[in-house]
Amino acid sequence: MKTVVYLDILLLVNFLIGYFLLRAAARLAGADLGVGRALAGAAASALSTLILLAPELPGWLGAAYKLATAAAIVLIAFGYKGWRPFLRACVWFFILNLGLAGLVLLAVYRGGFSGMQVNNFSVYINLSPVVLLLAVLCMYLLIRLLLALFGRPGPENLWRLQFALAGAPPVELQAFYDTGFFLQDPLSGCQALLVSWPGAKNQLPAELNDFLREYFSGGSPLPPVGYRLRLVPCKSAAGQRALPGFIAASAALRGGRGAYGGDGATVVFTDQSLRDGQFQALFGSEFLHSETKRRKSTCTKDG
Repeated sequence: MKTVVYLDILLLVNFLIGYFLLRAAARLAGADLGVGRALAGAAASALSTLILLAPELPGWLGAAYKLATAAAIVLIAFGYKGWRPFLRACVWFFILNLGLAGLVLLAVYRGGFSGMQVNNFSVYINLSPVVLLLAVLCMYLLIRLLLALFGRPGPENLWRLQFALAGAPPVELQAFYDTGFFLQDPLSGCQALLVSWPGAKNQLPAELNDFLREYFSGGSPLPPVGYRLRLVPCKSAAGQRALPGFIAASAALRGGRGAYGGDGATVVFTDQSLRDGQFQALFGSEFLHSETKRRKSTCTKDG
């Protein structure tokens, strides 16, 4: 006997499940996921389950639909920052969905559940609000356990970076704390932040993007009006090169060790993705040490 499907429960349950799975996939893949994008992805995930109400599809077609919608959900939630980070997020999201589907099917075929219906690889569970809250809590605890066991990079290494340049709107990125990283502003002598231009350009003003585009294309453009340019030597696998940097009007880091902020930080741009787009900025321990004394040190001076 088929279960009566309540559309509101179907969408709400799968919205919550999609939200938590996307959050888990983001941490496991080391990807940045804002609340707005997570909610949009969760909404797409909930809508994709409406295939449950369609006539039963051939197995291969149902599987193809799930793969295609999973990729679309990841694209909505994470955006496209290159095929490697996109594929990594897709794989983790799909693995988490397979794990959840396996648990559901095990419950169905090992004793069953009277309020459950499965069709086209989608699942409907008729839950009361209390049971729904308990189910979400259990899922949350399970995801936390998975993150504790497999999540990389760890929460102590991932920080939120916010900086503003020359009166432009603040830019907010995910930054990775690498104790072995060192990049120094040659004029102030203080450590700088390294920012991936491909990962940040959607938040940068047009005049700065134009400058960076021409610079990384081999040109010698003049910096935009109001921007305090630094050319910072940097060693990479390709050899020694000078990267363009700018003095930030403000910069703040928030992470597992607290919050750090001030003015005068040097933000250096590279045309390379960092760890295949897993994060958009990089800083080392010396930056934190200098930042705690930034207001009293020469790091705020032009040198």
